Amino acid sequence: MAEAKAKDAASAAANMLPEDAIEAMQVAKDHATLAEGLRAAVPEEKRAYGIKGCGAAVGDDAFVEDFLLQQERELCGDQVTGTPGTIAAVTTDLASLNAHCASAAILYSLQSRVDHLLAVHLPSLTRRLATAVDLALRKAYAVAHGADMLDPEGNFVGQRDPTFVRDRVSLKASQGGGGYRVTTERAPFLNSLINSLTQMSGTPTAKPLWESLSPIIGDRSVHAKENNPETSCWTTFFNSDSRWAKEMQEEVERLRTLRAAALEEAGLTDTPPKSAIFDAPNAGFGAGTTKVHKQVFDEIRALRVDGLVVRAKNLLPADQRRIAFETSHNDPFANSIAIGMPLRDTPFTDDEYHVAVQTRNGVALSCLAAHTQDTLHSNAAGADKHVDPFGNNIKKLVGAEGGGTTGNHNGVVDVISTWLKRAGIPHKGGAQGRPRTCKDMFTLITQALNDVTLEEDDRRVLQSIICDILADARSVPARPEDCSHKTPLAGKVIMIDVKTKACNNDYHTDSAPTETRQAAVASDYLKRAAKIDSKLGTPEGATGPMVLEFKKYGATPGKVLVPVVGAFAEMSSDVSAIADLIATALAADHVQFYNASAKQSKGMFTQRIQKAWGYTAHRGWARLLLDRRRDLIVRGPTTTCTGSMREPDDDQFELFNHYHPDRGGHVA
Repeated sequence: MAEAKAKDAASAAANMLPEDAIEAMQVAKDHATLAEGLRAAVPEEKRAYGIKGCGAAVGDDAFVEDFLLQQERELCGDQVTGTPGTIAAVTTDLASLNAHCASAAILYSLQSRVDHLLAVHLPSLTRRLATAVDLALRKAYAVAHGADMLDPEGNFVGQRDPTFVRDRVSLKASQGGGGYRVTTERAPFLNSLINSLTQMSGTPTAKPLWESLSPIIGDRSVHAKENNPETSCWTTFFNSDSRWAKEMQEEVERLRTLRAAALEEAGLTDTPPKSAIFDAPNAGFGAGTTKVHKQVFDEIRALRVDGLVVRAKNLLPADQRRIAFETSHNDPFANSIAIGMPLRDTPFTDDEYHVAVQTRNGVALSCLAAHTQDTLHSNAAGADKHVDPFGNNIKKLVGAEGGGTTGNHNGVVDVISTWLKRAGIPHKGGAQGRPRTCKDMFTLITQALNDVTLEEDDRRVLQSIICDILADARSVPARPEDCSHKTPLAGKVIMIDVKTKACNNDYHTDSAPTETRQAAVASDYLKRAAKIDSKLGTPEGATGPMVLEFKKYGATPGKVLVPVVGAFAEMSSDVSAIADLIATALAADHVQFYNASAKQSKGMFTQRIQKAWGYTAHRGWARLLLDRRRDLIVRGPTTTCTGSMREPDDDQFELFNHYHPDRGGHVA
């Protein structure tokens, strides 16, 4: 403690003006002298020795443990002094500015700060540190996400499978998770030891780095092909009675236990998939494998995904966690919210980001905690007019004022239009379309029906036949350079009609709601076209002018593309088809100016599009919910109090004071 105070005082003095630093330097010297005396007074039998270098401590266990304790306090905070650690301090500072930025900092930086310490110290000495880091990260994510989704107890007491959300968040983002890495499960020590042992002993093609250790770790011949290194290369090391060898074997067994648990969850214990790493004996574990740690946990996480699929089936059909996972965990658009840095074109407010992340994981929304079961104002009769914990009723509310669903829909239309323009694809409709509407595309055919005697139902048919975007992709190459995949929409003129799909009873079925909605709307378009032809006098069974016009569009003649954005930002297959078209156009242009393959360039643009559109969808739903929370929740009683408890003059008095508040100008 005295050494820490001396260090703090010296640091403070260094930042002062010379005339002000004299006293501070004296305080630092006094603390340093006190620390030196205290250290000298420690009895020999109580002392621990070691050295520090390159961010690691080597020596007696007590010395190493003290070093790791200091690192723990620096990262996770000191409960004695109340000092917040780096993880909490950085998260709090960033979250005060932007929750999305704070989450990105945790994902890409803060959760990796401990990796070096775990890699260069024995696992038996870092277990406390790893546990402390996990606790600090859990608190940090709770701040950034607005909810504690890593709570192993779940959302409420007695919840079925309470660790479901925590385990989902611990998956890769591409698997539907949040990218959180459980520190106590990781094995950086094993990874670094395998790499180091290979370099120290040498290989048939590389000289040994530390030849004198061959009696302990084996010589370069242990990696020779004829000696079967994949089954025996660590045999000499394991027989050396080295503490490091013992802990290496313990780490291997710990990883096998993790995999066994994942196999059991997935129901694959009796028929486990083949694994080059895990099928090898301990004496050959990871031999000849690059990035052992990554491959080990890639296998384990893949099994955990299968396990969560099984676990989801065991939840109730209406369980929001099940619905959110089953409909979106394989969707790259929905998963985009968990990875990458914030986008300048699609910024989230803190409330929007909290709603988006919580919705994606199927947890109760923190912003609705105080409003659950409150009444929603609607101009239509319906049973679902009360606030539910997940915001489903708010988003699907019928007869709601404010045009929120239109704004959500238009946001998706506009982002598609923006990317069509970036790709140089001419189009009508959307923010960047010329013109910004497609309303006149069938005028020459339908003008005969535009008279005042047309029935209201028929007018609706005419209006609903108009798509959101008409894109001309005839200049887009179907297969640019080295791309093996052919783009079906390239060379076509396509009609696009965007739809959004809120969470309703359709999400309680086994079929994908977005695909069902996409197929239904596409089919309805052809029915409407046939109905218009019928009104125009086309005989039954004949092909009329409207159907003929429709067949000029689409990769499949007459098929309207219906990109559907689901309640969890998952998207239908037509969205992917449009994204593929735009990525192809961008890649074809990119390779003309840069030395890159078309295949790699297309992959890059595809990821950018998925992220931009995924962010737009997440933010659109979040804004819809937050706007309706503000405007449509009935707050307080709907009737006015009367009688002696309230006089009419009271209302007039309060109304006057609201618009003419006392500013305190006449206070003496």
